[in-house]
Parts: sequence; structure tokens; C-alpha cells
Amino acid sequence: MASSIQSPRRISSPRGAAEPRLAFAPGLSGLGAFGLDAADALFGDRPIDGEARLGGDARSEVGERSRFPLPGTPHVPGGPPVGRPRGAGTGWCVIERWRAAALRPLLAARFSTPRSASLAERRWNLLCHLRGEGVGTPEPLCVGARGAGLVSRDSFLVTRELTGFKSLPEWLAEQRSSADRRLGLESLRAAVGKLLLAGVWLPRLEPAHLAVSPMSSDCHEAASLGAGGPRVRRLPSIVLVELPGARLSGALPAPRLAEMLGRLDAPELELSRRERLWLLSGALAVLPAPLRSEVRGLVARS
Repeated sequence: MASSIQSPRRISSPRGAAEPRLAFAPGLSGLGAFGLDAADALFGDRPIDGEARLGGDARSEVGERSRFPLPGTPHVPGGPPVGRPRGAGTGWCVIERWRAAALRPLLAARFSTPRSASLAERRWNLLCHLRGEGVGTPEPLCVGARGAGLVSRDSFLVTRELTGFKSLPEWLAEQRSSADRRLGLESLRAAVGKLLLAGVWLPRLEPAHLAVSPMSSDCHEAASLGAGGPRVRRLPSIVLVELPGARLSGALPAPRLAEMLGRLDAPELELSRRERLWLLSGALAVLPAPLRSEVRGLVARS
């Protein structure tokens, strides 16, 4: 069960800090929320109780990923809770770690916006910005980095694990109801519209970087076919889960907006021509008229 934690703020990465830098989401008092009294386990110096490795490379841009249970969460399905909740609610977290990270992505993170001294802090800052712009992302809970100098090669990021989500291509392929598919596409065009306005350049965006869950707090009212009056249905949630190569760019120019839209119009989504046009018109509706016309023209010629 998740706790009601407010969205965290972006952080700066001071140069020359000898002690590990730690930042927490509002509402979390410190490492105790994870049942820890020191950060060494989060950096990967020792395993966290119940930790399970998911894969990845700790030196790469995307890092190495594991999942671990919060205090008060069963470690196995159907098992008893282990410990008591400590402020972050219960459930599982995903931890991304970078150890001796490669210099090329580190320097890119340091000298492009948002300027960050580590890859974990870079991802934290991007997530905070996107969430502030209304774009759904995994919930960031804690970030840490260690090492003095221009960049910090060891860092970690903890986010709350998404439950009930599937990649956008997988979710669309499973929909047998035209009504459910329509609601999903309605959520998608709203999410893409917010993404276009967020000022984040995603040069390697793919449909699989978006995840969908039928569970959402956003309601959609649809006309009822029966005599019971209108029925309320919930729009699926759309979350951006991967950010390869992302950077803040302010207001994006038309060519970059068109490229991002083109990257989402991939064959694996199996969209009909009507669906594609409907998605495009809805996503572009958030843009000023001159920019909207320019982007539409670029997309049509691509």
C-alpha cells in the first residue's frame, strides 16, 4: 500500500562533496523509511533484505536494477509481512544503481540540462520535472550519490514499483473491446500532449517506454446504453518509464516535436489510419496554432 507522499523537488549536485549526498521525497524522514540505518546497502555494498536482481549494467547509462520490499511487506506471495511499515507505506521498490559509471554519459549529465553530477541525480531531476508538468512517471522516493569531484560515478535511485502496468504495445494488443481500446487511446493522446509541452527532449523515445494500467483516478463519463443513466468509467493510467538520452530543452521546436510523435507512431502499435489521425489531432491540440500547423505538416511529410 502506497503512502501519500508529495512529489519531490529537483536537486542540485554540489561539486566536491565528500560524504554521500542523499535526498528524499517529501514525507520521508530518512533511511529508516526503508528499514535501513546506513546508505551502504542502497549503494550496493551489501544486499538489502529481500532484494532480487532484475538485470542491467551498473556502468551503463541505464544502470543495474533490483527490487526490494519496504518494511511491512511480505517477501513472498501469500507470506507474512516482514517488519512494520516505516513511513513509505508497504509494497516493493525498484532501485537503480550505477557503480563506476562510464564517463561519457556522466559528462553528458553534467554539462546538459538538468545539470547533475551523477546519473541517478540526473534521472531524479528529470522525473521531478516531468511530474511537475503532469506527465506520469514512477514515483521517486530517494536518490543518493557519493564521490568528490566533477562527477560522482557511484549513485542510486529508488522509485516505487509500478503494479498492474504493461507496456503500451502489449496492452493495446490485448484489448478485445473497442470501448476499452478507445479509452486507452484517449489517455494516450492526453499523455502525449502533456509530454509535448513538458520541454523534455526524448531522442530515443519508443512506444515500449510508455506503460499502461487500467487502474486510474481519472474518470471518464460515457453514455450508457441502458436505462440506468450515464455510467462512469476510468481512463487507464499512462506512465513514462524509460528516459534514454533525455534532457531538458525548454520549448521544443517543431522538428523535435514531430520526431517524438513519429517515434510513437510505430508499427507494433497496429493503429488504424483513423486512430492515428485522432491521436495526432488530440495531442497537437495543446500547441499554439502556428506551431501546431508546422508540426502537423512535418508529420505528414515523414
